[in-house]
Amino acid sequence: MTAVEKDVDDLYEGGPAIEGTNEDLYIDVFSLRNYVHVDEVAVLYEEKYGTSLTTVVTTEFEGRDMGNALVSILQYSRDKAKYFASRFHESIAGAGTADRDLMRLTISRCETDLGNIKTAYQNIYSVSLIVVMCRMILLDPTAQHYLH
Repeated sequence: MTAVEKDVDDLYEGGPAIEGTNEDLYIDVFSLRNYVHVDEVAVLYEEKYGTSLTTVVTTEFEGRDMGNALVSILQYSRDKAKYFASRFHESIAGAGTADRDLMRLTISRCETDLGNIKTAYQNIYSVSLIVVMCRMILLDPTAQHYLH
């Protein structure tokens, strides 16, 4: 049995197979393994049990910040560019702009993989990230400070 197979079985046995959740097990697997391993666990888990690991984590940790953190790790391990594209979208979409999040994302990704993130954003939302940001700056009077 490989380490991935063992983690898949352990996560099932520590979650859906019992009443309650072995939270320490989930935290250990998600925080002590590398992203490639976590992605392989997610793929094999769904193949073996017919439910995505994201759904399992969301259910087992319902309404708790730890569940959100574990889902973020899963999303990042699956596709880093898609993960950050969705973070950009969340910071821009809806009423108002999450300025701190938008600035943090832009600064932290601009020299590493912003090009990949822009491509992923276009693929997911069918609109350019640059167009969305320009609209936000031009149409939102509170966002004018981005021009200075």
